Amino acid sequence: MDTQSITQNDCDVAHTARISRTAAFVGSRYADRRILILGESNWGVGDMTDADYIQHWLYHPNFLKRAHCALCVRLGRARHPGEKDYERDAQNDALTTMMLGWPRRVTDDARRDAWSQIAFANFITHPGETRSEADRPTDENWHQSAREFPITLALLRPRPRVCLVLDSPSGRLSSVAGPLLSTAGVRVVRLAHPTMRPAPKRSVRAEKWAEVLVQSTQEMSAGGGDLTENLTRDHANLA
Repeated sequence: MDTQSITQNDCDVAHTARISRTAAFVGSRYADRRILILGESNWGVGDMTDADYIQHWLYHPNFLKRAHCALCVRLGRARHPGEKDYERDAQNDALTTMMLGWPRRVTDDARRDAWSQIAFANFITHPGETRSEADRPTDENWHQSAREFPITLALLRPRPRVCLVLDSPSGRLSSVAGPLLSTAGVRVVRLAHPTMRPAPKRSVRAEKWAEVLVQSTQEMSAGGGDLTENLTRDHANLA
């Protein structure tokens, strides 16, 4: 895909339910470091945006201990044949311990503080209905998301300095999203997804997170980010 060929019509996508559904989570202190963590997709969360889901998870990280919370029950209990109960979000727990340096115990305050310093989004904009392999993203989902991702980036203000890409063993996410991030002036650090097999060793995760922190203190060279700036301006004109 030629990212320079994005047109005014493409910017109209910013007004669709798909973009609003996958609105990124942006921590209250994101602007201090401007770190984006990019996942592939989220399954079985209904019409929740990435921001909605993470905000809920930050206060209710153990779904199955919140029987009085209807949303926790919906997120945690198996609802389709072949599914298992989903007690906790293993990906978010792994990211939290990585950001905090693997403490013996993660407190609620520490978890919220860590996530307040980043932004998070999933690349695939089509919601998976269930956690079944049958609902994995299709090639069409990838193609559509590649067209929309520059707009998602443009709506992140200020622009991220660096993005930690949580990649699958196939490397598809970094191969598709990486060039789009670079075009927008965002440095890319690839980390194999912490919950997939084989999972990256703790030493590898620590090294990658250290690299992200170093990159977050540095601006891209002049000329980066032109596409993001243009898309933001176009979006403002459409509003």
